[in-house]
Amino acid sequence: MVISSRTPEGDPHRCSVCGKDTRTEPSTVPARDAPCPHCGSLLWFGRSQPSSPVSDRKRINRLVEEIARLGGLSLAPSAYYGGFLRLLLAALDAPAGALWGRTSQGNLELQARAGFHGPGLDQTDGGRDRHDELLRQALRRPALLVPPHGRAGPGDSGPVPAGNATGYTVLVAPYFRNAEVAGLLEVWQDPERSPEAQRGCLKFMVAMARHASAYAGKAAAIGVET
Repeated sequence: MVISSRTPEGDPHRCSVCGKDTRTEPSTVPARDAPCPHCGSLLWFGRSQPSSPVSDRKRINRLVEEIARLGGLSLAPSAYYGGFLRLLLAALDAPAGALWGRTSQGNLELQARAGFHGPGLDQTDGGRDRHDELLRQALRRPALLVPPHGRAGPGDSGPVPAGNATGYTVLVAPYFRNAEVAGLLEVWQDPERSPEAQRGCLKFMVAMARHASAYAGKAAAIGVET
C-alpha cells in the first residue's frame, strides 16, 4: 500500500470543498485518494494511467458479465448487494457509493457501501438533511443526477430542500421488487467528468439496476428479507 504524503512532486489537485490548490501523492489502495492538506476533505484522483477506449469497453463488458453472474449465485442479501456495489463502482470508475434498501415501513436503510461515504455531508450546515431529502425524492423519480452543491430541482415541498451539499456529483437510480421501488443505488462521481459522461454513467446505472431488481424479486419469491 502506498501511503499518501504531502510532497511537491505529488499530483496536482483542487479541493472541491475548500477550493484550494494542492499537490498530494495519493494512496493507491483501495482507491487513489488522500485528505486535503488544507481542510481535511477527501480528494479523489482519477487513474494514474489513461486507458484506451477499446480496453475500457473490454473492462466494462467483463464487469457487466460479473454483475449478471452474481445474480445467479445463491447469496445472502448482504453478500449480493456488497458485491454488486463494488462491481458497479469499478465499471463506473467511481470513488464511492451506497446501496439503500426500502423497509416495509417505507424507510431507507443502508444495505452496502464502498469507498468513503457521504463526502462532505457534515461539513455544510444542513448537508446531511439535504441528502436525506434527496434520497426521499429519488424514491419517486426514475433517476437523479445532481451536480456539486446543486439542488434536485422541482419537487421541493418540505422545510429542507433536496440537494447535494458536497463537491462531488451524485447519481441516484432506483431498483424494484414486484414493480415497486425496493431501494436506491447511489454513486458519488468525479466532478471533473463532463456532463455528457455523467449522463452516460446514470444511464448505465439504470441499466445495471435491472440486475438488482431481478435479485430482489427472486429473494422476495422465496421469502428472503432484502
